[in-house]
Amino acid sequence: MKRRTANHTFETPSLVPLADMLTNTVGIMVFVLVFAVLTAGGTIIIRNLPFEKVTGKKQIVVICMHDRVLCTEYDDIYNYIYQKLGKPPSTKLNEWGHSFDHFNFDQQGMHVACHAHFSNYLGIVFLTKGTIDCTMLDNTGETTEQARTPNSVFHATLQRHSPQNSYLVFLVYSDSVDMYERTKAMAEQAGYETGWCPKGLGDSLQGAVYNADMHDLGFEIEPQS
Repeated sequence: MKRRTANHTFETPSLVPLADMLTNTVGIMVFVLVFAVLTAGGTIIIRNLPFEKVTGKKQIVVICMHDRVLCTEYDDIYNYIYQKLGKPPSTKLNEWGHSFDHFNFDQQGMHVACHAHFSNYLGIVFLTKGTIDCTMLDNTGETTEQARTPNSVFHATLQRHSPQNSYLVFLVYSDSVDMYERTKAMAEQAGYETGWCPKGLGDSLQGAVYNADMHDLGFEIEPQS
């Protein structure tokens, strides 16, 4: 007598429950997104951003970094370079560039590193420009309490110059925003116009020497109000 053999068949699971679950999840996410957009749509954030205005006044650079403030005179830095190396000559410019390259010194609480940039055109090498990188030395500058005192460098800088002839540009690093606001208030109380520029930690201050009659601070920031 023959035995009956059972036929085992495999039924593919239905994907309908999975599709329903995905559809419900996406629908909920869309609903939450629409609700958030509608809720935030009525929110108005008023920001009074400063506007620059052109001035012929002298620019005084104030660095706010590591919760300290440092006033620096870029003209003094350039004058020191010209005193040691002379101004870029119209002749023998490459020789001056080689002397300028890697010329390093410390001044006004900053380390200054000089770099010469050369180009090669058809085998002729010539100096295109020189740049300087300035970084703030450790344990330099003043705290807010020190800057408030009458014998501080910050106070002496405000006294040495005149609000009629000079304005202050604050280079504000991300760890010294509060310091900037406090010293800015002190400068404005003394009658100075101010401008500012954000800087990232690790960024150096750059300038450039093009020829004997023109140098560039690397930034042009006018007073803001």
